[in-house]
Amino acid sequence: APPAGDLLLEARWDLRFAQTLRLRAELARTRGDLTLLAETAEGTPARVTAGVREARLLLEGEGESLRATLRWDSERAGRLQADLATRLSPGGPAGWQWPEAAPLSGRLQARLPRMGAWSVLAPPGWRLRGSLAADLTLAGTRAQPRLQGPLQADDLGLRSVVDGIALEGGRLRARLDDTRLVIDELLLQGPGGAATGGTLRASGEGRWEAGAVRLQMDA
Repeated sequence: APPAGDLLLEARWDLRFAQTLRLRAELARTRGDLTLLAETAEGTPARVTAGVREARLLLEGEGESLRATLRWDSERAGRLQADLATRLSPGGPAGWQWPEAAPLSGRLQARLPRMGAWSVLAPPGWRLRGSLAADLTLAGTRAQPRLQGPLQADDLGLRSVVDGIALEGGRLRARLDDTRLVIDELLLQGPGGAATGGTLRASGEGRWEAGAVRLQMDA
């Protein structure tokens, strides 16, 4: 189910075109909250308020320099902090363009709790849950971005009612290395834990090139 609530965002912007581009645009929470799908201690779905403390997106430009900042802080829906810097070039229909060779730099830090809302990342008919932690750095160019850093997920669960598949008690230890996703460990257990439901353990590597994603796993 999609998020709901009465979260109110306010937008402010200031854009000046001259020989030098000056831009400041901000979208920020002023009041209100979101309700999300979570789980009770027994594993049943339940609606909870996120407890939003901060939600803000800021875009700033000065000359050819452009910076974007994202902040998300909540009591029960985790924290996310992202910073991105790049450069524009004069020219194009709008007077400025973002060329493929434009450099990228930035960092993404996330601490997201166990939420049923992650099911949007699963195939149709499947339910996915788990907590996520990431600390990634961004480099390269717009055409060839490079990401590096660890990805960790705990309390993983994957379920398909139609297929009769239920996996739980899982964890993921992975890392991004430029254009590679290296999965050091993916662990999932059957119902009742390893003793009664068995264990699935895998590792592997994924790579994306020219819009294609390739993943190879070893169970």
